[in-house]
Amino acid sequence: MKCHVCGVEKDPAVLERYPFADEDAIIEDPIEPLFDLDCQPGDESGNAHGVWKKITFCHTCFHRLRPDMWTCQEHYEALNPVTLYNDLPDLPEDEI
Repeated sequence: MKCHVCGVEKDPAVLERYPFADEDAIIEDPIEPLFDLDCQPGDESGNAHGVWKKITFCHTCFHRLRPDMWTCQEHYEALNPVTLYNDLPDLPEDEI
């Protein structure tokens, strides 16, 4: 699998240490190298257009974003991702 933002490829079966140990939320146990985040179309002010997408992040790219439980298209595009927003997989309707 690969990160939609930077394009790094990682084996999801190989766990990693959290790379930002200097932060308050130190994670001791190994964790999956990639994870998914829901992405709302449009911008953070609620101007939605299009469909929700699912972004796969590595921890480094997620750290650059600093979202809560979801993010918006505007924030994703600000990262200059290698995968364009429209090329991301759609979030299934039952997960919205």
